[in-house]
Amino acid sequence: MNKFSKYMTNFFTNYLKQEKGCSNNTILAYRDTFKLFLRFLKNKKINVKNFDIKDFTKDLVIEFLNDVESKSSIATRNIRKAAINSFCNYILYEEPISLENINSILSISPKKATHKLVEYLSDSDMKLLLEQPDINKQKEKNDLILLSVLYDTGTRISEFINIKLKDVSLQKPYSIKVLGKGNKCREIPILEKTANLLKKYIDENNIIQSEQYLFCNSRGEKYSRKGISHKIDKYSNRAKIKSQTFPDKVHPHMFRHTKAVSMLNSGIDILIISNFLGHSSIETTMVYAKVTDENKRKILEKAYFDTESKELPDWIKNNDIMEFLESLQ
Repeated sequence: MNKFSKYMTNFFTNYLKQEKGCSNNTILAYRDTFKLFLRFLKNKKINVKNFDIKDFTKDLVIEFLNDVESKSSIATRNIRKAAINSFCNYILYEEPISLENINSILSISPKKATHKLVEYLSDSDMKLLLEQPDINKQKEKNDLILLSVLYDTGTRISEFINIKLKDVSLQKPYSIKVLGKGNKCREIPILEKTANLLKKYIDENNIIQSEQYLFCNSRGEKYSRKGISHKIDKYSNRAKIKSQTFPDKVHPHMFRHTKAVSMLNSGIDILIISNFLGHSSIETTMVYAKVTDENKRKILEKAYFDTESKELPDWIKNNDIMEFLESLQ
C-alpha cells in the first residue's frame, strides 16, 4: 500500500471519527469528495493504485476543483476544498517531508460565490401545501403529520429522518430532540396540538420501540432524502393546480427556511431562532433577517400551523412555548 492509500484509510477510519469527533454526516460528505477525486483520477487515466503523496499536487487539486465547479457550483467546489483541507492538515502531521507540497494545496483560496436568495414559502403557500393530503386516507394522513412536523421543527432533513420514538417527549413541555451538525444535540419545542397529533400517529402506527424511527417508509425503514422529496413533490403538484403563484419546485430545506422567516415575522428574537435552528453562529441566521426586512408589515402574523383546523396559532402568545424557547442555550 502506498502512502496516499495508507493516509486516506487512516484519515477515515481513525482521524475523523476518533481524533476529530466528526459527525457521520461530515464523514460521509468527505467520503463523497474523495470518491469524486478518485473518479477524476481514473478519467485522467491515472492509475489510482500507484497514486502517491508526491503526485497529490496543487495543480492537480485545482484541476479537480475546476472540474467539480463545472458540473455543479462554486459552493460545491468550496465544500470539496474544505474536505481536501482537512485531509491535508492530517497529512502535515504524518508526513512532514511533504510540508511544502501540502501547504501549497492548503494555500488554494475558496472561491467567492454570490449568495442565492433564501427560498421559502409564504404562509398562504405553506398552508395550501398542508391542505393537500387527504386525511380520510391513512397514508396521506401520515404524510400530513410528517410534513407538519418537518415544518414545525425547522429541522435539517438529515436531523429529521433520524428522529426516533425515544427522541419525542409528549409530556409538558412537549419537545423533540435531534442530533445536529457537529454531533450537537438540541431540544426543539412543539405545541400541544402537534403533540396530540403525534400521540394519535404513534398509536395508529403501533410505534412502541424506543429505537424505532418516527417516520418510516412502506418497508419499515427510515426515509431517505429522496423519499421525503418525493412526498413534497406529490403534494406540491396538487397545490400548483390550485394556485398559479405556487412555486414550481419545493425542496425539503425550504420548510426550514419557511419556519425561520415565519418566526422572524412573528417577532421572535433572532438569538432564539438561531438556537432553535441549531446554528453555530448568529451570522448564519442573519440571512433570514435580510429576507424579513421587506416584510415588516407581517410582524404580527402567526407562525405555526394547526394541521386539523388549518389556522395559524401564534407562538408569541403561547407562554409555555416562549418560555421553552427562551431557555434554549
